[in-house]
Amino acid sequence: MNSPIGLAIVGLTALLQAAPAQATDIETSVAPVCDTQQHVERLAGLFAYNTKSAVHAVNFEAQNPRACAFASVAFLRGARIGMVRTQEATFEIVEVLILGTVSGDTVMAAKPAIYFSLLKIDERGV
Repeated sequence: MNSPIGLAIVGLTALLQAAPAQATDIETSVAPVCDTQQHVERLAGLFAYNTKSAVHAVNFEAQNPRACAFASVAFLRGARIGMVRTQEATFEIVEVLILGTVSGDTVMAAKPAIYFSLLKIDERGV
């Protein structure tokens, strides 16, 4: 990991670990990742039916086969845009800063970029 991006991620990780408790943690998840807020909001509206069909529909409407996709990513959670409930779960619509892709136990650094995602909320009683 001698690339500038790799070193930047190592530095960012070290900074976050040394920061006070309110610092945001780097998360990993398989999640839908969309280019725009409009794409993820449309995906949220279709999500209750079938996730693969919903992604396909958004990409077709956007005339872009990569407007939305499911990816295994390492990210920092950003601003919460909204929430969507389905019969199976509740999701928050959020900005995410993608830092890399995850394959098994390995995180491959990527050029950091902001996308939009649906992240499942755990709504169990406390």
